[in-house]
Order: sequence, then C-alpha cells, then structure tokens
Amino acid sequence: FAQAPTRLERGIACDIGMWRGIFAAGNLEPAAIAFWNEALAEATSSAEWKAELASKYWTDSFETGPNVLASLQREQRLIADALGELDLIPGGKRAPTMPDDGSANWKPQHDLEIVAGTSLGGGLDRVARALANALAETASLQVAAKVVNIPGDGARRAWGYIDRHPGDAHVVAISSPNLTTDYLTGLADFDHGRYTPIAIL
Repeated sequence: FAQAPTRLERGIACDIGMWRGIFAAGNLEPAAIAFWNEALAEATSSAEWKAELASKYWTDSFETGPNVLASLQREQRLIADALGELDLIPGGKRAPTMPDDGSANWKPQHDLEIVAGTSLGGGLDRVARALANALAETASLQVAAKVVNIPGDGARRAWGYIDRHPGDAHVVAISSPNLTTDYLTGLADFDHGRYTPIAIL
C-alpha cells in the first residue's frame, strides 16, 4: 500500500473529517430536537467533555440546527464526487434533509439511550460514553443517559434498533461518515435522510 497514491496525489480534492454525530429515528418532533440541542450544548461546554476532548486529542466540531444539515449535505456531495470518480457509487443518491427546530418544551420521561454501533471500547462507544458522562454533569438533565452497544454489520445493526423507536427522542445514536459512505456505495439502503440529524460533535 505504500506505493498507492493518495486522493490528493491523484487530483481528487476531498478532505473529510472523522466527525461523530447524534441522530434519532425519523419523525422526531421539533420540541424534542430543541431539547437535545440545548442538552448537547450544555454537555459539550462542560469541563468533563473538554477534558475528554483533550485526553483523546479530539477536535470540538459542535454544530446543531441548520448547520448540521449543511455539513452533512456538503460532505455527502464531496464523498459522492470522490467515489464517483473512482466508479464506486451507483447514481441517484440524495442529500439528507432535516425538520425545522421547535421550542424547547419536550422533556424526557425516562432514561435516555445513546446507541453505539460498536463494542465496548470501539470508536463510537468511546464517544457515546464521553457524551453520557458529560450529560451526567449537566444540571438541566433530570434523567440518566446510558450507552447501549449494538455492534455488528459495520455498525448497521444499531440503525435497526433506532428504526424500532420512530419519533422517540429518548433513543439517539452516535454516527460517523460511514453512514454516508455505506449508503453511497450500496452497503446500506439508508442514509442521514432517513433519520433526524441533531448535532455534529
């Protein structure tokens, strides 16, 4: 592999970060999205989260609302262009969409679940646990946030679990750019557009 040219060396200008995002099943009510936006803003401002970022050399990329959708659409276009040039993508792939934000009047009725599509210690799990710890430090969150690991099939098994909770803001998943590339390359028949994008961390 040492002799293989990089994308940039081949003239493909495509620079994608390894972000982690928060998504819920589709049809999430705007007030629930607003709740998560506020809870995540508080959690990612906490000393616990900042210490986690520093200890793991992670970059803070926190975004919510329309910025999340714009980032996802931009990235999907970049990845689709790069994969298209390599003849690795079927045509007709669409960009994700996002519902409007609402006022923050939704509150959780029981514990929250942060679903990680990897085993304990995997990349998605580490972010999920760091976020759960940061959420535990927030004064406004009145319930626990627990991590649910559902590994397998390149993290795609976890999305089946999310699909079983339509409109339920108590269950969110940690995602990565793999959600985009799996869809674009035909490994999955779903992308961000099937879910409610809440934030990029």
